[in-house]
Amino acid sequence: MNWTKLAVKSVKDVFSAVDSVLGTGNEGEIIGTNPKGDKSYKIDKVAEAAYLSNLPDDVTIVSEESEKKPGTEFIVFLDPVCGSILAKRGSRHFTTGISIYSSQLEPVCEAIGIFETGDVYHADENGAYKNGKAIHASKNKEIEESIINFEAYNVNERIGMAKAELIKKPTVIFCPGSLKLSLAMLSEGIIDGFVCAAEEYPSTELIGTFMVKKAGGIATDIKGRQLKIHPDLNHRASLVCASTKELHAAILKLL
Repeated sequence: MNWTKLAVKSVKDVFSAVDSVLGTGNEGEIIGTNPKGDKSYKIDKVAEAAYLSNLPDDVTIVSEESEKKPGTEFIVFLDPVCGSILAKRGSRHFTTGISIYSSQLEPVCEAIGIFETGDVYHADENGAYKNGKAIHASKNKEIEESIINFEAYNVNERIGMAKAELIKKPTVIFCPGSLKLSLAMLSEGIIDGFVCAAEEYPSTELIGTFMVKKAGGIATDIKGRQLKIHPDLNHRASLVCASTKELHAAILKLL
């Protein structure tokens, strides 16, 4: 099984599937609640179905849109639509992602699709890529010369956990509304860092952190610890990513 080809093909199939409902006025139809407790929209399920149609029967599937499906071989993490709140309004400013891990939770490959541009990013043992061409994180080491993306769930977190000292230092602060967009941009060298101080992310949200590492960047939790991937939606993590170890250390000092 060529898992990299499967992951990239799956993302492209999700593009096609989502195009069939985006802009119809039905993409935001609420069809239930997902395992995370969030509303599940029609566009989410359409995207998930495109992934599932590509996956073999013997894999474990952990998806944000349905209950865990146990298997005996590889573990597949799915985030069918990252940024559903935008997608349900007909916007294309959202992403999709798939990660494939061994049964021992060693990363195999992953892919992220950017709906707005049609770009497909992927990573495997050979490196990180955008539309098949190798990419690399920036070499930036200084906060004052950085572009850092933040994700915050309330004002207190933005001002409190992500301290004012850090907010004041970067050249630009950007909050794009999709974590996977940030991780793709970091892997490509467009931005230099990403911070979510709260422990909000299950492993399906961490799709893209393997790519950051393969692009030469750093990805840890807010304490600087190695990220732990769990085959469920219950375990949550904070996230701090940077293009270099020096920038990562400087960010951590201000959190």
